[in-house]
Amino acid sequence: MATIRDVAKEAGVSVGTVSNVLNDIPCVSDKKVKQVRDAIEKLGYRRNNLASQLRSNVSNTIGLIVPDITNPFYSEIARGVDDEAHRHNYNVFLCNKDRSEKLERELVNSLSAKCVDGIIILKPRISQKLIHKIREERCLLLFDTADAADGDDVLNVDDVSGVRLAAQKIFRYGHRKVGLIYATDGSFSSENRKSAFLDEMRENGIRMPAEYCQKGYFTVEGGMDGFARLMRLPDPPTAVFCINDRMAVGALYQAKNMGLEVPGDVSIVGYDDIPEAKWTSPGLSTVSHPKQILGEICAKKLFAQIAKKNSRITAETEIDLTELQPFFVERVSLGPVRKT
Repeated sequence: MATIRDVAKEAGVSVGTVSNVLNDIPCVSDKKVKQVRDAIEKLGYRRNNLASQLRSNVSNTIGLIVPDITNPFYSEIARGVDDEAHRHNYNVFLCNKDRSEKLERELVNSLSAKCVDGIIILKPRISQKLIHKIREERCLLLFDTADAADGDDVLNVDDVSGVRLAAQKIFRYGHRKVGLIYATDGSFSSENRKSAFLDEMRENGIRMPAEYCQKGYFTVEGGMDGFARLMRLPDPPTAVFCINDRMAVGALYQAKNMGLEVPGDVSIVGYDDIPEAKWTSPGLSTVSHPKQILGEICAKKLFAQIAKKNSRITAETEIDLTELQPFFVERVSLGPVRKT
């Protein structure tokens, strides 16, 4: 097996020059870069990444921990993280924590054992003590958390504005009996969405009876169950807001099962704009965030930390967060109150 010294001898350069080329350090002439790359190809040299990591303390890997990989919302974020990682010549360990604090803690320990350069955690559930420990050892980016909300290692989106957009659209169609299907997992966004919706109702003089607020799960089945309970009330709502699209898809499916027309008998609005939202029957009105861009921004913020830690200059420390502003996507599932 060819060594770095063999490559240097074949290329007629020093071992240091070969190392600079392998590490993309821009201090080598184009001529010598070509000589080194030609020698590498001729000798079939393969870099010993483990040895390189031990010497440089850089693994060129990051970890991404998501709540539920089956949720298209997180899949799109993961795609954005992965795309940005590839632009930095990094690989991503994708981990599914299944909304479990215990599993999240185990995954953090596993990624740390692999010496990843940084970790992105979506909807963190682990203790502040462990978060502090991670920050001491490696770069960390937290998405969807109240922890140090203005810090460089935290990213949140404006769910309050997104919920208000949805509520205002519902009001404009004349709905005053509005139901809510929510779920709680202790996350920053879940609580924000629920609170923002109830606040918007109060500000517009809309009374929300307790039975109009149905708790479920972040699943299609959770939406089906919550919607069925709402529609079986003696005076059911004319519109239902679900705090994520998977529950809204369940509500649409249950409406069909119950023989209800959407939006004729009841309007349904979701949140997230997952890919399936445009293909439901009828199409689901929802609040959209650019998920793939969100993933890219998470990764950019993490790589800016890594570059700073390794004393490297990076051109991507300026990040435009205006790209993350929510917007309402109106489809067929929202319509005016049916006049009786």
